[in-house]
Amino acid sequence: MDIVISIVSKIAESLVTPIGREFGYLIYYDTNMKDLKDELKQLFDMKDGVQELVKAAKRNGGVINSDVQSWLTSVNELIQKVSHFEEEVNMKRRCLYRWNMSRKATKITQDVLDLQKERTFNKCCPSCTSTDDIQRRF
Repeated sequence: MDIVISIVSKIAESLVTPIGREFGYLIYYDTNMKDLKDELKQLFDMKDGVQELVKAAKRNGGVINSDVQSWLTSVNELIQKVSHFEEEVNMKRRCLYRWNMSRKATKITQDVLDLQKERTFNKCCPSCTSTDDIQRRF
């Protein structure tokens, strides 16, 4: 009998975390949506700063590094994904959809954070000065 109780308790323990996480998406819907909005604002600010550097480098005849172009492309792709997500959120307001939208918001927020961390390049182009002064603003 002790073996059965031990097995059942192990199974119950392993189910609590995933079930709690799924309920968390529903419970923290507003928080997850706000977090996404806040992180997107920071990403847009970073993107604007990098685009200003790129414009300045192009005016000065510089060649833009491929990692900078790749990062900007990734940001633009994520913006399209977020735009589609926002349309989906506006169309679906029921309980199960709130869970699904909260779950997606959490995943997109993680994508945004990953892109923010990915911005590790020091220069837009080989002839540009360091971007440290720009990064301090963000």
